[in-house]
Amino acid sequence: MLAGNHTFTPAGRIRKPDLRQICQWILDSWNAISTDTIKRSFLKCCITNALDGTEDDILWEDMDESDPFADNDGAESIVDEEGELFYAGEEEVSILDVNEQGYRDIFGESDIDEGDFNGF
Repeated sequence: MLAGNHTFTPAGRIRKPDLRQICQWILDSWNAISTDTIKRSFLKCCITNALDGTEDDILWEDMDESDPFADNDGAESIVDEEGELFYAGEEEVSILDVNEQGYRDIFGESDIDEGDFNGF
């Protein structure tokens, strides 16, 4: 962030940036983000949506081709065992197709009862 413009302590160590410099970094970074990106981010995480549910799908109605989070990335929606929805790519889907024995082979779990294990 300072790009080599460091100040040094008398002992020769790099001095931490002062509050003014940190605030300038934040201001520059914040100004580099477009207002449209900020608005869409709030819509995506449902912070500013109407409480009656009328705006829940507003973000998905007009998909922008430049949107990196658009649904056309080949991701498949999956509902896990707890009923939680998540999106997985092709590689992740093939990993999820492991049966219980395959899982045990990968992670080394066994059917041995460890009920009397007291910890380390």
